[in-house]
Amino acid sequence: MKNLEYYTELPPLPFKDYGRNILQIIEEIKKIPSREERNYHSNQLIKSMSAVNPQQKDMTDYKKKLWHHLFILANYELEVDCPYDLSELEKNIEELPHERLTYHYNPPRFRQYGKNIEILIEKIIEMPEGEQKNYQIQNLANLMKLCAQKMNEEKVEDDTIFQHLAVLSGGKLILNKEEISLQTINISKNKSKNKNNKKKHNPNYNKNKKFYNKK
Repeated sequence: MKNLEYYTELPPLPFKDYGRNILQIIEEIKKIPSREERNYHSNQLIKSMSAVNPQQKDMTDYKKKLWHHLFILANYELEVDCPYDLSELEKNIEELPHERLTYHYNPPRFRQYGKNIEILIEKIIEMPEGEQKNYQIQNLANLMKLCAQKMNEEKVEDDTIFQHLAVLSGGKLILNKEEISLQTINISKNKSKNKNNKKKHNPNYNKNKKFYNKK
């Protein structure tokens, strides 16, 4: 495959944060003959570049910094109208400070539920009290039971789900096992059913099994 390109063979990126796709878009903008169109596409590209590091949008001269990066990535060959004076920022790329992106990640308290369940809990807590909120709480508890049982592959008691829901919601979402019964979920039966289907539809299933057991 003669035309196959490997990133390892390409020149290094001035700013790795933006990726090589941004660089390719800049090269395409350079080819546009109309200055007005180049201006339009450059402004759209600045919006895409800002999405890479959204937590710094409140920084002073944030947009100015993005325009500066744009011209550096274009090797100062992009003829567009910049809304800022970048004369004092025109330094060599080696002289510019490279800041590492900060990623904020808090692991879930219960791994079997994941972060999405915690986000749903926060949303339900904000709902006004009433029948609709109670309905959503019960649906959430059923979803939690499904997640827990898929990971454990064993029967999960409703009381366990209610306790975990109370912990994750800070005591704001409470369900009573005497009043509510969650859906019955049987993961193991589904697994055995799938296994039987494999045997039924694959005549070589047992042969393959014997072959691997011999190894």
